[in-house]
Amino acid sequence: MPFWTHVANREESRSFLERTLAVVGRLDRQDLAATLLQPFTLDRLTPKAAPKLVALSQQYGVEWCKAVLGRWASEGHRDHSSGNRREAWMASLPSLCQQLCAGGSGPGFDLARWLVTEEWTRIVQQREQHLEIPHPKVMLDAVCGMSQPILALLESSLIADSPDLHSEMLRVLMSPDTESPIRGLLHLLRTAHETRTGNGLRDLGLAALVEHCAQTLTVLLRLPVREKSNWSIPAPRRCTCRLCVTLTRFLDAPERTRHD
Repeated sequence: MPFWTHVANREESRSFLERTLAVVGRLDRQDLAATLLQPFTLDRLTPKAAPKLVALSQQYGVEWCKAVLGRWASEGHRDHSSGNRREAWMASLPSLCQQLCAGGSGPGFDLARWLVTEEWTRIVQQREQHLEIPHPKVMLDAVCGMSQPILALLESSLIADSPDLHSEMLRVLMSPDTESPIRGLLHLLRTAHETRTGNGLRDLGLAALVEHCAQTLTVLLRLPVREKSNWSIPAPRRCTCRLCVTLTRFLDAPERTRHD
């Protein structure tokens, strides 16, 4: 086992986890099985390996499998070099959930819902961090970069038969409390149209988000034209020190154009 723990996470073959799951299914020992699976991370789980994971949930229990997946997710969080792999893995999440639910078994749906919920929690936290970026363009680029993972989660939630989670995702995206930039939401919709067609696009269930964006844009277009003499700039009030208060007052003043 010390040898296995040391070398297993270095094996780059995509089928390595799939073969390991087959071995684990023949052990009939939960402790040894958990130890064999410990070195892996969540981004190693492929759609081809999904049926074997469902079989393990029927052999060792759904909660045992969720504990294994939880360790994989935690290991992925700690490994900062796995960020790109995790995002690439997110693109395969709908296919993974499709395979987990293919047999129609309750454990398969439970595991798919667990995965979607876990990843949605991670994406929400990451998105909140992006929205705190002070530079508007950098913030918008970061938010737009999350369009593909969010679409994958929306699609996966419906595959996992979790309409409540799908509705919660849309609620968070449209909530005024999250201060989502409208251009970020429009990028999400454009990405959906560019990457899905026909039934695939309709099945994402984005009608409410489309209506929200249309209403938001309508309100913005109806705002009065800015007067030429108005030099004010909305300033983020994240700091109350003397310098920031002085800067905010200057930016808020419509008539002031210079401050030394």
